[in-house]
Amino acid sequence: MARALVTTIGFDERFVVRALIRYLENIDHFIGILSTPIEQRALQAISNIKNFIDKYVVDSGKRLAYEFIEIDITDPYEAIARLKRIFTPNNEYVVNLSGGMRALTIVTFIAFIISRARGEIEIELENLQGRISIDPRIITAGPLSSDEEKIVNTIKKLGRATYRDIMKETGIPRATLFKHLSSLRSRGVIDQQREGRNTYYLLTNIGRSLSNPEK
Repeated sequence: MARALVTTIGFDERFVVRALIRYLENIDHFIGILSTPIEQRALQAISNIKNFIDKYVVDSGKRLAYEFIEIDITDPYEAIARLKRIFTPNNEYVVNLSGGMRALTIVTFIAFIISRARGEIEIELENLQGRISIDPRIITAGPLSSDEEKIVNTIKKLGRATYRDIMKETGIPRATLFKHLSSLRSRGVIDQQREGRNTYYLLTNIGRSLSNPEK
C-alpha cells in the first residue's frame, strides 16, 4: 500500500523537513498544505522545502512525488471539501499538523477524519522535545454504551482478559458479550491476542482513552 505524508505549512519549514527525514524511507508522496494569501515568509519556507527534496532526497536515491495545495480557509466548509478529496482509500497517510495557522490545521484535521482514510495524526511539541501521535479512529470510537464501559474498564483492571473473565466481572451474557467485543474491535477500542486455546482481549490506546481514569 502506498503511503503519503501530508503536512500543514506556515512560516517555518523545520517541522516539514523533520517529518520528511523521519518518513522518507516509507513514503512515496508528499503533500504540503498552505493557506492563502501566501505571505513572503511562507513562500520562503516552500522554497526551502523544495530545495531539501530536490537535493537531499534526490541524493539519497529516493523517488518522491510532491505537490503543494493552497487553501482559502475563510470558507472553511469549502476548504474541508477540497482537502477531503486528497485522502483516498488506496493510500495510508501520516498527517503532520505541526505548522501553519490554527484554522488551517483544524480544517485539515476535519477533512482527514471525515474522509475515513487510514493513517495517523502527529503533532510536534512547541518546545521541539518530541511529538505526539493520535489514531484518528478515536473520534468515531465512542461514546461507549453502559455494557461497553463495563467491558473496557474490566480489561483495564485486569490488564488483559478472556471472555470468561469479562463475563465473571460484568455479568453480561455470553452472546451479548461477543457482540460487544466484535463492535469494540471493529472500532479500534480493543485488540485480541491468542495464546494456545485462549483468546485474550487488551485495550488499544483508543480503549485506554475511553476507559475510566485511574484514581
